Amino acid sequence: MFITGEKKLVPVSMSIVEKASQIARRKMSSLSKLVEDAVKYAIRLEEELGVSLEDSYTILRAVKTLRVLGGVFTPQLVFECLLDENCRSSRERLLEKWFESGKTYGSYLRDSSSKEQVLRGLLEVLRWDLSEVRVDNEGGNYRVKCTAIAITSDEAECIAKFIEGVVVGLNCNLVHKESMRGLVIVEFKC
Repeated sequence: MFITGEKKLVPVSMSIVEKASQIARRKMSSLSKLVEDAVKYAIRLEEELGVSLEDSYTILRAVKTLRVLGGVFTPQLVFECLLDENCRSSRERLLEKWFESGKTYGSYLRDSSSKEQVLRGLLEVLRWDLSEVRVDNEGGNYRVKCTAIAITSDEAECIAKFIEGVVVGLNCNLVHKESMRGLVIVEFKC
């Protein structure tokens, strides 16, 4: 058992130390901080997500490939709607599926201690072309802002509907929702 502040030396190959030092310098951080953060996140990946560091790397490589090639993640309910001619041709039904999907994700996020981080990450993965995703929280007052020149007003409305569903799933109250070409803003209170 370690006493707070106690350190332990762990042998690491020089080639790894040199590469890590370069990364630390680029990040304007210390090597100790970089290594401690890396180990901390490796532990969190294993304990919280049940995913090894090696598997995490493999998954992130696949996600990067999807991103580079223009792939997008679509919630299952929305995907099923897009495959169904009757659902796909109804704007209201498609928006309803975005809302229902968001509600499911919000229910899942309810137990998360870092709602802002998870929601921001979720939105960044949902749409790669978002140039900015901000999720701010000031005392339970949340503000979500997504911007991207490439998104149409219809796409912005779908994203806003998804976020509205997240708000309901979180058992929070929608304060303001705005969507237009290139911009989505949703404010809610928990």
